[in-house]
Amino acid sequence: KTPAAGGAAKGAGGCCGGCVARGRRQLLRGLVSAAAQLDGEGIFAQAVDLKEEPTYRLQIPTPLCLTDVRRRLARGGYADAEEVRESLYLIARNAMVYNVSAASPFYRLAESFFKKVQALVDTFGRQHALALGGTVGGALGGEGE
Repeated sequence: KTPAAGGAAKGAGGCCGGCVARGRRQLLRGLVSAAAQLDGEGIFAQAVDLKEEPTYRLQIPTPLCLTDVRRRLARGGYADAEEVRESLYLIARNAMVYNVSAASPFYRLAESFFKKVQALVDTFGRQHALALGGTVGGALGGEGE
């Protein structure tokens, strides 16, 4: 059949692949928005200012901020929730590596953000595993695969 005659490729539930991808992207946007809400101080929202922190790129080979994650998501640059999770974790890890002292307020904020994102991702994975292909529970939950 031709697409015009109703022969377009259908995903689960009769929806086309484009519908599934849009739904998945919308769920991932929700995950990123929820993670951004956990950044109460807004320190992970924007890239580190290299004028203020000139040695940052020497220590952090892959800088990332929430704005970068949102842009990549808008471009369709994430295949799944696990990739989003890794980006969110990288944001926190970068801050902890650069602000290595546990006494640093930035280290403590990053550590707190990391733990909150872990809990968020676990909950998200349990709630949306089927919508995201049924693989999220183990992949994002960290255990129980």
